[in-house]
Amino acid sequence: MSLAPLTGGVPVLSHPGAYFQRATREDLLELKKIGLKGIEVFTSYHTEEQVNFYLQLAEELELVPTAGSDFHGQIKPRVHFGMIKAGDYSMIERLREKRR
Repeated sequence: MSLAPLTGGVPVLSHPGAYFQRATREDLLELKKIGLKGIEVFTSYHTEEQVNFYLQLAEELELVPTAGSDFHGQIKPRVHFGMIKAGDYSMIERLREKRR
């Protein structure tokens, strides 16, 4: 099985520290074996400790750390567009490099 999409996208795991089960180093290693290229580090779902943990894992496992607000309008009123102030355009450039 491979995560490599046919459309030119790059597989990125979103908010790995959210919900009931947290993604571990071992989880990320398994996902990387089948094509994972990035991990959402900066998100409204993560605590500061989770951001640090997943940023360290991204660097260690050579995954692109990404950011996302999870802005969905009225269904998530506490999440505002642009509230995540981490990262820069280099994330996009690094993801593009991973497509090759």
